[in-house]
This record gives sequence, structure tokens and C-alpha cells, in this order.
Amino acid sequence: MKLSMTVAQKQILSQRMQQSAEILQMGMITLCEYMQNVAIENPVIEWDETSNEQEYDKVLKKLDW
Repeated sequence: MKLSMTVAQKQILSQRMQQSAEILQMGMITLCEYMQNVAIENPVIEWDETSNEQEYDKVLKKLDW
């Protein structure tokens, strides 16, 4: 009769952790679009489009340059 013991370590990402990682990898433009979509789906979230459009325009000008 042979007894053995092994040690294993696993890292399992929850759905929330996966979503957080995806959000952290987004660029500014993609993040703004994502937040607009989230604000449309969730009425509790307020989205100030005026300041975001200005920031969006600044980023587009930098990208065009």
C-alpha cells in the first residue's frame, strides 16, 4: 500500500475579476464608450456627456496628429 501527497495551487478568476481586468486594459475612447453603454443600461449611473465629449475630442485630435 503506497500513500502519496501532492500540493497544487490554482488561481481561478471570478467573473468580476475578469471584467475588471478587461476594463483596466481598455483605452480612453473604448472606456468612454463602455461607460456610455453601462449608463444607458443602468438608470442609477449618471453620465455627463459634455465633459466626456470634450475629452474625447482632445484624444481624437492627438491621435490624428
